[in-house]
Amino acid sequence: MAMSVSSVSPVLVHRRFDDFDELAVAARHWDFDFLQLDCGAFEGEIFQAVAGNVLLSEGRFGRTLKQEGASPQGMRTFAIPATPNVRFKWRRHEVVPNNILMFPRNGELHAVSQPDFHVFTISLPESLLHEIAELSGRPVRLSKRLHREKIHCPLPVVDRLRKSVRRIIRAGKADAQLLADPAILNEMQSEIPRLLLNVLVDAGSPTGVFATRKRDRAIKQAEAYIAQFAHRPITVCDVCRAAKVSERTLQYGFLEYFGVTPKAYLAAIRLTGARRELKKADPQSESVNEIAANWGFWHMGSFAAKYRKQFGELPSQTLETVTL
Repeated sequence: MAMSVSSVSPVLVHRRFDDFDELAVAARHWDFDFLQLDCGAFEGEIFQAVAGNVLLSEGRFGRTLKQEGASPQGMRTFAIPATPNVRFKWRRHEVVPNNILMFPRNGELHAVSQPDFHVFTISLPESLLHEIAELSGRPVRLSKRLHREKIHCPLPVVDRLRKSVRRIIRAGKADAQLLADPAILNEMQSEIPRLLLNVLVDAGSPTGVFATRKRDRAIKQAEAYIAQFAHRPITVCDVCRAAKVSERTLQYGFLEYFGVTPKAYLAAIRLTGARRELKKADPQSESVNEIAANWGFWHMGSFAAKYRKQFGELPSQTLETVTL
């Protein structure tokens, strides 16, 4: 992915959102797909800025979300919790503030974030890191670290990188043109990659690539089954059979990883499917009743109540006409 500083502004996106699908579309160079797992109106914010071939991003999401998709293609992406109190699961690893997360080369994203989610990401060509490592005499150590998914570092080491990223993002939020200042451009293009390299090769112990537990495999199989058949009248028992585990095992697994039961997860998938269909529908020719039925909701009063609880609005408001 070729990137360069815009002649107008290096800030690509700086917006607040009340719709997670709109946020997913607005994020530049990322491929996002969100599933809201808790109830309530969504609040989110993203900021993205680019200098040469280095992309910095900040994300804040105010609901419990399952995040899927991919990071910028052709880049290596690294994520840093933005604040000390952030806790979330990323690629089935528990994340704490002194972790650096490394997206795989294919960029696959899989995370479950809580309503206090706040993260910084750095995307850059892997070749840039290798160039800096060669100049500093540390190419072998870098190569050994880049196949990991998570590095556990002393907090002061992570903080130096985090503070540099935060300083640039705050400057860009205050005035986008500040990011065109030569000193800030140098920090984005040279200092941040250097600090990132120091974290990767000199700090802590690499972790990740853990043995997959039976429960983890079951969750993955259950996710795939639900994604494929959510629009059909499947039950939790059907999901258990597909995952080849007991209902108790599946229940514990979903509560541990997603924070909700399999039944609540299935309901969230169906409600989200109905919502996306409502947003694309023509109010003159399609009704809430028809779309709700497509996703297994037959009692319209119950559907409207669940929908409002989940998203903070009635399905008729999403369709922009009263059809109930």
